Amino acid sequence: MKKFVWFLSVVTFMFWMPSFVFGQGDVLQMQQTNIEGIIAEVIECKRKKGILSIKVKFTNQSDDEVSLYLGTGSSYKEFYLTSENKKYFILEDAEGEALAPANINTRLKKGKSHYWWAKFPAPPAEVKEINIIIPKVFPFEDVEITDK
Repeated sequence: MKKFVWFLSVVTFMFWMPSFVFGQGDVLQMQQTNIEGIIAEVIECKRKKGILSIKVKFTNQSDDEVSLYLGTGSSYKEFYLTSENKKYFILEDAEGEALAPANINTRLKKGKSHYWWAKFPAPPAEVKEINIIIPKVFPFEDVEITDK
């Protein structure tokens, strides 16, 4: 019986610990939005092989269901990064499609989240922070870049 309790304790710890450790530092920066009840959080800003990957989590903190609409691929020119007086726009594939989801158009119930990502050309290696501009979201300023 003691072995079973010990085993159960170890297994519980193994599943609990990663969520505790990774859940504490996942948000790089949070900003308010112009959509009532919605907050935006940068959860990744990673540079690898000349590409900067950005992930943003939008969460409904209101008591009501909220519509989250920030545009479609055709409006992605309004989504960009800035650093050292230069703009970086979302990368496109060979067909001219943005390397990002086709749109941001969903309804969020109370407490629910929507994740968005995009790929940008990476700024030079000496650049360690960027600003992220997304329509209807206050600017994310001086977001630290993680190099992989």
